[in-house]
Amino acid sequence: MKLYSWLLVAVLFYLPLTLSAQTDCPDAIMVCGDANYNGLDATGIGTQEINFNNACSSMENNSLWLKILIKDGGTLGFVLTPESSNLSVDFDFWIFGPDVACGNLGTAVRCSTTNPLQAALLYNTTGMNAVSTDVSEGPGPDGNAFINWMNVQDGESYYIIIDRPVGSSNFSMEWTGTATFHDVPVFLNPDNIPTDLELCDSDDIDDESTVFNLTTHAEMFIGNQTPVEITYHLSVNDMITGESPISSPEVFENTSNPQVIYMRMTNTITGCYSNETFTLSIIPPIVGGEPNDLVECDVNGDGFALFNLVANDTPIKDGNTQCSVTYYASQANAIAETDPLPEQYQNTIAYGPQTIWSRLEKTNGCIGYDLRSFTLTVLPLPQFLNPNNQNINLSHCDDDDVDDQSVAFNLTTHQAMFTGGQANLEVDYYTNPDFTGQINNPLAYANTSNPQTIYATLTNNQTDCSNSIEFTIEVTNPVTAGIPQDLFLCDSNGNGSEFFYLNENDAAIKNGNPTSVVAYYASLENAEDEVGALSIPHQNPSTGTPQTIWARLESTDGCFGYAITSFTINLSPPPVFNNPDNIPLEIKRCDDDGVEDQHTNFDLTIYNSMFAGNQQDAIFSFFESYANAVNGINIINDPTWYTNLSMPQTVYVKITNALTGCFNIASIQLQLVAPPVAFDVLALQECDFNNDGVAYFNLDAVIDNISATLGSGVIVTIHETQPDADFGTNIIPNTAQYSNVFNNAQTLYIRVQSEFGNCFDTTTLQLIVNPVPEATTPTFPYALCDNGDSDVDGIAVFDLTSLNAEVLNGMDAALFSVTYHLTHDDAVAGANAITTPANYATINTIIYIRVTNNATGCYDVVQVQLVVNALPVVTQPAPYTVCDDDNPGDEIEEFDLTTKIDEIIGVGTLGLNVSFHPTYADAQGNTNAIVGAESYFNTLAVETIFVRVADAITDCYRIVLLDVRVEPLPEILEPLPIDLTVCDTNGEGIGVINLDELVEDMINGGENLVISFHWTDEDAQNNLNAISNTSSLQNMTPFLQAIYVRVFNTATGCFNTYKIEIIVTAAPQAPALENIVDCDDYDNNVQDGKARVDLTVQNQVIYDALNIAAGDQDSIIIHYFTSEEDADADINMITNATQYTATNEQVIWVRVEDAETGCYSLTSFQVILNAPVDLIQPTP
Repeated sequence: MKLYSWLLVAVLFYLPLTLSAQTDCPDAIMVCGDANYNGLDATGIGTQEINFNNACSSMENNSLWLKILIKDGGTLGFVLTPESSNLSVDFDFWIFGPDVACGNLGTAVRCSTTNPLQAALLYNTTGMNAVSTDVSEGPGPDGNAFINWMNVQDGESYYIIIDRPVGSSNFSMEWTGTATFHDVPVFLNPDNIPTDLELCDSDDIDDESTVFNLTTHAEMFIGNQTPVEITYHLSVNDMITGESPISSPEVFENTSNPQVIYMRMTNTITGCYSNETFTLSIIPPIVGGEPNDLVECDVNGDGFALFNLVANDTPIKDGNTQCSVTYYASQANAIAETDPLPEQYQNTIAYGPQTIWSRLEKTNGCIGYDLRSFTLTVLPLPQFLNPNNQNINLSHCDDDDVDDQSVAFNLTTHQAMFTGGQANLEVDYYTNPDFTGQINNPLAYANTSNPQTIYATLTNNQTDCSNSIEFTIEVTNPVTAGIPQDLFLCDSNGNGSEFFYLNENDAAIKNGNPTSVVAYYASLENAEDEVGALSIPHQNPSTGTPQTIWARLESTDGCFGYAITSFTINLSPPPVFNNPDNIPLEIKRCDDDGVEDQHTNFDLTIYNSMFAGNQQDAIFSFFESYANAVNGINIINDPTWYTNLSMPQTVYVKITNALTGCFNIASIQLQLVAPPVAFDVLALQECDFNNDGVAYFNLDAVIDNISATLGSGVIVTIHETQPDADFGTNIIPNTAQYSNVFNNAQTLYIRVQSEFGNCFDTTTLQLIVNPVPEATTPTFPYALCDNGDSDVDGIAVFDLTSLNAEVLNGMDAALFSVTYHLTHDDAVAGANAITTPANYATINTIIYIRVTNNATGCYDVVQVQLVVNALPVVTQPAPYTVCDDDNPGDEIEEFDLTTKIDEIIGVGTLGLNVSFHPTYADAQGNTNAIVGAESYFNTLAVETIFVRVADAITDCYRIVLLDVRVEPLPEILEPLPIDLTVCDTNGEGIGVINLDELVEDMINGGENLVISFHWTDEDAQNNLNAISNTSSLQNMTPFLQAIYVRVFNTATGCFNTYKIEIIVTAAPQAPALENIVDCDDYDNNVQDGKARVDLTVQNQVIYDALNIAAGDQDSIIIHYFTSEEDADADINMITNATQYTATNEQVIWVRVEDAETGCYSLTSFQVILNAPVDLIQPTP
């Protein structure tokens, strides 16, 4: 037998820390595993728990308590060997059990208190083995220190007390026999990973403490071991005893750094455990590198500059990751993390040095930081000196015989002044403001543009600070051009081109310079390159104007130089005669001056506004001939009152731009027309809709008719009197809606006047007002129930003609017509009348009724509201189904029909009347309503009730059908008593039955049936507390147990209950049997551990135990087997039980079965074969 000896050694090693641990029964060490023990120690006692009067007559002196839980039964022995072979060292032991409790141990089942010296032994070992036959020995000289080992069963527990009354020595224990102990759980680590835990301090408190999850590796440690648990402890003592486990290991906050955590993995059933430790550590705070002092130049000249503080991030981080750097103006701020500085920071101490503090800390939540400091220094810039503040710009005449506006400049002209003897300074010159394009030969630099800016830097070679300045170099020009004038001409021929004398601008450009010459060019490039000079006069291109002319003024003496200026030449277009509608340019007049001589007065200016349009500065003048217009002579003095010379006659109008003098000429035709002649018109008739003799007349139709007949050129007006018409006064203004001033009839006067003068004629117009019929508005809305194609579409079919008599109200239907319209406008217009008024389907709407006088066409319109009353909204109810509970089988039950109302009309619906009827006709006619619908008894198993739902106001209704049904109760085939009979397994009237095997026969082919089993009829009725373990139900009442079956039909919802009784038949209870002990001398003294034995010697023991007389022995059947499984299954029985060859310590299983019921029980015994003493042949 093996056992993990290290475990117990470790436990005992720490024993001094555990006070009385393992010296008392409650603290007994659980023996686990299959290894032997070494280095055990028994020192002192706790509570004296061995009474001297107990077996072997001794007590505790220096004791160690062990507890054994048997995993696999068999023989149990051990050899206890002291480390010292001195016979004065004496170890005793007691064994209590099986399955006893501390405080009630009873008498030891094994014990040995033999003293080796007193017993004259040659050894001081002790224990249990197979050779010894006694089960106890001692005290003192009694015994040989060994007793017979034990036969133990699966799951039994025992206490072993090892005591050292004399001597001093540790000891070891070697387990013998076939019994095994439960395994020790093992801390698994298949990949051998480190199990110590490291975290940073991330709880916002810098105390080297944070929250650890101690269970991080628990799943790996346990693996697939069951049932085990891990507890975590703060001390070795707590780990060993299992006391004071850490209550919340998932959120444990360490109390020291580092800190050791003690783990105990325990099998929760066997109590076997193992120990391990791991260490918690707080990762040390971050350590950074040294920053660099920062230096900036004083570009502003005030001792202050912007510093890029993050330039120190890299040296401060010094390879650290997941960290950040912030900067502060003081160490206190850096520690408190207050007022961090921006990345671009301006020093606050002019020129410095100023100390800045950096704070390096983790960004992953870990607490810990490192502070470093560095300085900021602002260095002054070197200064360009100019003590007399002189002009530093350079200028030079272009005198190098090349007219290119470029000469060589000495840029160092002021360099000595700039430096003023300052040491360590260097001056450089550049062409670009970003200080690129360094000039390598500043003593003779040829400018590349004129003027050109030069950029100079003054650099201190020691501080590398530099200053800059700029100045211009310019090649001077000997001439300056004056400002020329733009030139203008009229586009006389309309082709966009004219000849210009450009030299008109010579004097202005020369600007008084006598030694200069001017040339003209079409482009700036030509002027600069002196190519393509323009001739004079210059004809501009026909592409139009303005055209820019470039003038080059060039010196004819001294330095090369020229100046270029520009002006424009412009063509002014003549003004135009606007005529957007392209009307004929003619003026018509009738001869209305009282003299028939074909002469009259004309206003020639009537088109001036149209001609001008949006043109500015336009002037008009009129002439009797084209030549006069061109030359601007013999102008017509008063064009607004011009008498024609002939008929027809042409006059000429001239439009002139007052600014440019450009002009254009057009002609106007003068004509005389004949006076108009008025004709008779028909009378106008209107209906008097309020019968007051007054109506509104549309006179515009008369005006339009006259205008269309006489043509354009006349003006038609209407007047209330003849004098007004004659003089054209008091024109009726609102001709579209004129109201007569004389009741029923009135005469108006029409004036037709020529629009070309005061010629006119008059005629009359009669107005007649006709009375209108008075239709009667229907008293009530015309209401119907929804009777359209669908009774939910809100449509009903109306007979509108049924309203005729009420609307006419006594008027003769032969003289007056009645029509129906969808809109008021249609009714007024007499349009779109409803074509089928006697059968008109519609939703809720308003219909307009027109009553028309057939003689005059006058009409009246009234309206009627068509109302379609909706039918009640109902739902076809589900069949009203009940189970045939009351007098099952008669298929008659009580129904409360009113409980279906909410389902039909909806919960909380008001305003509906619901009644129940036996026939559809009764429901339609609202007759023979069922009285007492709350308690209605059906007459057939399935019966239809007709439910009428009517609107309480409109009486519109619907009918739905309600089926009432009586469902039969489900039935089962009740099991027979033989099906409910089981065997008594323990002699207490208790058996196990598989109810599931009965279900199929009970359903007997029925459909939709579900069966459950219950302990009480009440539970079965209420479907409560269904028995769950129906496959292996054990009765609670010995021998006869009532069970209630509930059968439920899932289709109908009906159920029924049955009572069945489980019958428990007693099985013969096999007794415990003594082992068969024999000698191993069967084969001529060859000791092979086998012998033939008669197993049936146990039969009589069984008969006697069961009180079975000799004549009744056939009532039971006894069979022998080599395994419990075979015995239980009644297979592979031993057929030669009277001469069975058994092996030593073989377990034989016995099945004792009732011959009538088949009920049985099992027992077992061992065959023990003792080896005889070997005989030694004596020497002769």
